Amino acid sequence: MTLVITGNMIGAGILAIPVNTGLAGLAPAMVGIVGTWLLMTITALILAGQKSFSANANADLPSFFKQELGSAGRWIAIVANLLILNGMLVAYMSGIAEIGASILKQGAPAWAIVCVFFIIATGVSIFGMKLMSRGNAVFITLLWVAFIGMIVIAAPKIQPALFQFSDWPYLPAALPVVITAFYFHNIIPSVCHSLNHNQADIRRAIWAGALIGLVMNVAWMLVAMGTVPIQGSGQNTLMAAFSHNLPATIPMSQLIGSKLFTLAALTFAALAIFTSYITNAVATIGFWSDLTARFTSNRWAPTGLAVLPPFIVALVYPDIFIKAVNLVGGVGVDLLFGILPGVLLLRYGKKSIRGFGLLIVLAFLVVLVFEIGQEIGWLAIAPDVESWNASMRH
Repeated sequence: MTLVITGNMIGAGILAIPVNTGLAGLAPAMVGIVGTWLLMTITALILAGQKSFSANANADLPSFFKQELGSAGRWIAIVANLLILNGMLVAYMSGIAEIGASILKQGAPAWAIVCVFFIIATGVSIFGMKLMSRGNAVFITLLWVAFIGMIVIAAPKIQPALFQFSDWPYLPAALPVVITAFYFHNIIPSVCHSLNHNQADIRRAIWAGALIGLVMNVAWMLVAMGTVPIQGSGQNTLMAAFSHNLPATIPMSQLIGSKLFTLAALTFAALAIFTSYITNAVATIGFWSDLTARFTSNRWAPTGLAVLPPFIVALVYPDIFIKAVNLVGGVGVDLLFGILPGVLLLRYGKKSIRGFGLLIVLAFLVVLVFEIGQEIGWLAIAPDVESWNASMRH
């Protein structure tokens, strides 16, 4: 279960985190990563301790929050979960479009790559889950081998001078991606069920799985930030990747110039996206099945509602990877697995720890306000490129 938790943290978040968070500099990025990791782990423990949620391996989040927090909790859960599930599907398809374009060097249009991926991955989600389950160990093993290969190959290329810059005011704008990177809360009921609802074992699995995820993200951040400059004359920079909504693996492959690294990076990114897409597609279909059960018995209706809208968005906007990950983390995950668990602790926790529940709510509320402010144009937090250039000259 520890490895299952870690495996669920490997996806769009880890691919995006160096691009978005790295623009704040090493020190701010590490503070944001460790702080967010701690809060997300604690909210996972809060949910795991709720018997009415953890007792059912196929727990329905809206029903759970309605029971605990009333109708408002139910509707927040519905909206947030729809944003998470649909937003992640969009992120996966746009991410694979960028990766495919980098491989084919403009040999195929982005819409064609999205279509091919959608047909294959959605087909496996609907018809091939038994086959996928049998091959899951192989996929996970390849994923880990590719990740370790990237770290080992890239580590000697690290330039310590790239770590000197820091831009603390930019950090709040980077946190939504970090929240996405440490999101695994949707599998908590399955983890609890698999561990026979033994709270001590559940807590150990969550702490251990989350800690491995933290180590992976920190290692990945150090390698990416140490090899890719924030700004520069070419396109292989974090700023260019951010502007074009690219995963971190693309500029790293160009700069490191190793065919073995490129193979490892593409394998890691493709497998992380493919396996995560299938998991989220199945969850989205299940979510729509629950919502539409009273209105139709047609099995294809929830499937269409689940996969077609994200497909259309990714088709129209194939370069939306970073923005989609930001929106998912800063609004959907923030609300559903940040603020609402904090409210539960504030409302039902022991008096001695209710204050900590308030701290959790306020911390995630700050991220939500910054993300919404950025999206609607009330806030414009941009990386301090001039300071970066000045620091590099010195």
